[in-house]
Amino acid sequence: MTTAIETFFDDLIKEWGSDRVTRDPSVWAPLLTNTLGVHRTLTGVVYPESAEDVCQVVKMARQHKVPLYPISCGQNVGYGQRLPVRDGSVLVDLGRMNKIKEFDSIQGSVVVEPGVTQGQLYQFLEDQKAKFWLDATGAGLRASIIGNSLEGGFGHTPKGDHRRFWTDVALVLGNGQVLKTGTFPGLGPDLAGLFVQSNFGIITSARVELMPKPERFVSFIVSVKGDEQLGSLVDAMRQLRQAGHLQSLVHIANALRSLMTCLPFPGTYKNSLIKNEDAKRLMSVPFLPVGLWTAAGGIYGNQAQVRAAKMAIRKQVAGFGRVNFFSDLTLSLLLHLSAAPLIKITRFGKRANESLKAFQPIHQLMQGVPSPEAMDNIGWRHAEPDKMGLLWCAPTISSEGNKAREAIQLAEKIFYEHGFEMPATLTLVRPERLVCVLSIHFDKSDPAERERAHTLYHTLNHRFAEMGIYPYRTSILTMEKMQYEGGKQEVLAALKKIFDPDGLISPGRYGMG
Repeated sequence: MTTAIETFFDDLIKEWGSDRVTRDPSVWAPLLTNTLGVHRTLTGVVYPESAEDVCQVVKMARQHKVPLYPISCGQNVGYGQRLPVRDGSVLVDLGRMNKIKEFDSIQGSVVVEPGVTQGQLYQFLEDQKAKFWLDATGAGLRASIIGNSLEGGFGHTPKGDHRRFWTDVALVLGNGQVLKTGTFPGLGPDLAGLFVQSNFGIITSARVELMPKPERFVSFIVSVKGDEQLGSLVDAMRQLRQAGHLQSLVHIANALRSLMTCLPFPGTYKNSLIKNEDAKRLMSVPFLPVGLWTAAGGIYGNQAQVRAAKMAIRKQVAGFGRVNFFSDLTLSLLLHLSAAPLIKITRFGKRANESLKAFQPIHQLMQGVPSPEAMDNIGWRHAEPDKMGLLWCAPTISSEGNKAREAIQLAEKIFYEHGFEMPATLTLVRPERLVCVLSIHFDKSDPAERERAHTLYHTLNHRFAEMGIYPYRTSILTMEKMQYEGGKQEVLAALKKIFDPDGLISPGRYGMG
């Protein structure tokens, strides 16, 4: 007897042909590779190439009651990558929908499909000699523009809060209806936000705002010597954002996170944990001083605006922080100087050159240039693909220095109790909110270490929840158990029944359906 899933695939093959449909596990098994060290089963993979194809897939899925799990480019590293929340779904790979459908060279926006990557959009804007930058994340060249926005991701420039800078979303709801949310200001509620971190439908395109190229750009680094200054650093960056001296996102990293960015894993620590003080000692050089905590951000504007912002930053951190500014020219000269033969052979010169080279991609990210470097370094202790385990715990907290330090102190204690070091970044995504990204690195091929890493992840989430601190984004390990307060749970459940009455789109994603 033919099953519903077999009929679904047979019908789709009749319409599309076999080159865009597969049920062969040997073909799609590589798609299940992930850094969490978990396994999911699929019933097959389909590859739509247009919005019309997506409509057809949803229609057939409803006919045969087949669950679908759409992905953009599958680069959701540290949170599950391509893996569905539950077993038994058909993976809907939207990577072949990779058209840049529209470029508004006056207003500065693009309409992109889910398969458009950071690398692709960057090259497109270069080819167009556009007067705009994309806002790039550290997720690498292959990361989807839409995929990052759908997870609530963020980048570096004043357009870095990706939830805020996308609109005109086109999608196919789970009930088969085609919806376009439109541009705003406009009549009625703006529905675009409903489709971030939800499972009501399958996105087929969206409009993304671009960053106008400024007359001048300067990056800055503020470093502080000890943990006791972290609160002051957070408060200073918040106040600069609130006053309008800074418009960019600001990323505040501990020394261990900076070490991971700049240098390969030091083999002398193979059997011991690297503490923040160790990382500071390994990293520090005069050209690019690394404190226990270092803030990095960008200044954008004309000459007078940049000068005023630099003065404001110096004034705000005077007495507790050291600040350095880098124009393209300054950074280039320092790189050239540190690479000079008589300097590079010294320990000082070698460290300076390594640190400056590591900072260069970050400086360029702030100008919309995506880079593979950040993703190349995420292996840390276990770079081999079959061993590389990575989980990101990402609580969001108020941008008050004392609260940030309290959260970090709690997390660090829990990390060490479970036998892991703690690379950490605090990002001022909005003046009032920080996103804290804590990296759990482990050997996923070792069952005991994998279990210990997962226990750490669950413990962190539990202890933060006890403090009223919740994640800004979560992995498939906890996604299905997400709970919302203030009546939100009930409203989302009601919307799910309206938009996707059969519960077939991404079952369990962010606690819905």
